[in-house]
Parts: sequence; C-alpha cells; structure tokens
Amino acid sequence: MQGLGNYVAFVSSLKLYCIYWICFVAERIIKDIATAVLVPLIMADTSNNSKENDKHNDMDKKGIPKAEFIEDVDAYMKANNFSTLMEAGRSFEELYQKYKIIEQALLQRKIRLMQQLPDIQKTLAVVRQLQKQNTNLDVTFEISNQLYTRAHIPKADRVGLWLGANVMLEYDLEEADKILVENEQSAQQSLQDVDQTLEFLKNQTTTVEVNLARLHNLSVKLGRQNQSSEVNA
Repeated sequence: MQGLGNYVAFVSSLKLYCIYWICFVAERIIKDIATAVLVPLIMADTSNNSKENDKHNDMDKKGIPKAEFIEDVDAYMKANNFSTLMEAGRSFEELYQKYKIIEQALLQRKIRLMQQLPDIQKTLAVVRQLQKQNTNLDVTFEISNQLYTRAHIPKADRVGLWLGANVMLEYDLEEADKILVENEQSAQQSLQDVDQTLEFLKNQTTTVEVNLARLHNLSVKLGRQNQSSEVNA
C-alpha cells in the first residue's frame, strides 16, 4: 500500500509539473507572439510619426505654416490673444488665402515640369539613338512653321542642348547623355516634391475650413443665445 501511495504521489507531482511546464511554455509563446506583432506596429507608428514630423519641418523651411486644429475655442483664443471670434476668423481667412496663393504657384510649376519632362526624355532618346548608330545621318528638320528641309550630318558625335534663356551649348554625346539624365532626375524629383507639397496644402486647407466652420457655428450659437436672453428680459 505504501508503494501504491508513493506511486500516486509521484503521478500527482508529475501532473502538476506538466501543468506548470505547459503554462510556462504557453506564456512564453504568448509573449513571443505579442513581441512579434506589437513591436513592428510600434516601430511603424514611430516611423510614421518621424516621417510626419520631417514633412512638417520641410514645409516650415519652405515657409508654409501648419494649420492648428481648434479643439477648444476658448483656450485657442486665450493662447493667441484674440478678444473676439471675428479676430480669430480673420487670422484663419488670411492663412487660407496664403495657402491658395501658394497652391496656385505650385500648380503652375507642376504644369511647367510636366511639359519639360517629356521634352527632356525625347531629347535623351535622340542622343542615345545617335550613340547607337554613330554614323552619318540624313535627317529632316523644321526651318519654320510647316517648312522642312533635308540635311546630311557626317558622323553626328556632338549635339547642341538648349539651356534656357536662348542659350545653347555644344556637348559630345556622352556629356549630353549625362546632363539630360541629371535634368530628368531633377525634374522628376521636383515634380514629386510639388505633389507632396500640394497634398500637405490640401490637408492644411481642410483644417482651416473646419476651423472657420466651427468659429462660424459658435458665433451663430452665441448670437441666438443673446437674442433669447434679450427676449426673456
């Protein structure tokens, strides 16, 4: 009987040990899963916040202020020394007009870049075609509007590139290729920068519009309360 009792005690201890081990392993697995899932999310959120801060810093350098969203109208007016809702609204209207002026300038710049980029790419394609052939060429070129003529080019190994302001410089094909590639990359980067700035402006404009709507609604509400007080009096 004593041996049976010892055996039962051993089995019970073994069960408790197994239960403890299973709980320990399960806890470690849960921790590992939580670490694998939450840490990337936290890092991604931190990275997004960092990118957002960098974007705002870039916009500040460009002279484009970030619009502040009004959560508490009274606190905002006290912090900015506005005595009336009209003063606060006027400041947002001025900011709104500033955003619109910048937006128009950026849209004009975007149009110019979108016109320049295809011209650069076409010129680059011609230069690379000349690099491939490297022989004499017979070409047709435009003298004036709807007037063309034929020309013979002996071994076209140099080209003239317009640099702007009626200035043209002659380069060999390798130099021309390098310059055009740099110009293409610069134009694409500028176009991307303009798009990012326009997106930022759109968000800030929306914030200003919401703020103006809140100020207007509060002004209407206070006006009705004053009218109601006068009637009751």
